[in-house]
Amino acid sequence: MLRENRYGVPLISQSRGLRSRARLGHGFILLSIKTCPLVFIIGRYSDKLIRRDGRLKRMKLIKVYIDTCILKFSATSLNRLIPRNQTINWGGINHECIVHDFREINPNDKINNLRQKKDADSLPEIAKMAKDGLIEIVMQDEIIFESWGLPKMDSQSGMFYGAPVSMVDAPFVYGRIVVGFGSSAKELQEKFLLNLNQKRFLQLQKATGAYQGKNPKNINQLLDAFHIWCAEHNQCDHFLTMDYKLIKVIKSLKNNIPTVKVLSPSELLEEIKGQM
Repeated sequence: MLRENRYGVPLISQSRGLRSRARLGHGFILLSIKTCPLVFIIGRYSDKLIRRDGRLKRMKLIKVYIDTCILKFSATSLNRLIPRNQTINWGGINHECIVHDFREINPNDKINNLRQKKDADSLPEIAKMAKDGLIEIVMQDEIIFESWGLPKMDSQSGMFYGAPVSMVDAPFVYGRIVVGFGSSAKELQEKFLLNLNQKRFLQLQKATGAYQGKNPKNINQLLDAFHIWCAEHNQCDHFLTMDYKLIKVIKSLKNNIPTVKVLSPSELLEEIKGQM
């Protein structure tokens, strides 16, 4: 039986600044004893949080559906051959030549947009939260198929910094050709989306701007609608994206509003930390 302090928080030691662990329920409790106790239960399957008032409050594991662009901006460890000039002396004569060295490059280092840079830099922290079991990251197969057409995805850090990512089902059972002779993967994916006529998908097409009346539908916005539909179907809390146009469009909606909150990485971090 653990002793409790005057806040009702289980204690292991009253030593100032001591940080220690004790098992409780499904996970661990982390005690930080200073002027006021702040205790979190951590662990992949834990769903509880002890707040400053010392009372246990049940906390639902946050479920986050990631957009394809999140995979793109989390590919930050690319091994590349970088050329450089070198002078070689051969037979008493200097020869200028080009040699290549392997170097690790981060494409995000070239981002000049401050908002985009802040969001890209937030992704490792979100991935760590997933590794620590504080949030659950999910996506559907069409995210993977869409990523096939993106360059510079061969990151040494793995997909989304090696965080656990669960694959979830689409709102309906389907099978389709992914690659085939005479058509690219992108063309086959677009054909698949254009042939869907489920009511909720059509509503989300209008919400994301994919439906433009008689004008051709935009493949990127069709994918946005499909991914949000999948997130809704799997009862996700958030849809994580760095598509700022999509975020703006969704926030301005008055009809067909998605049941998931569409957020940028920095917005997601603020919301999660606000709950802690």
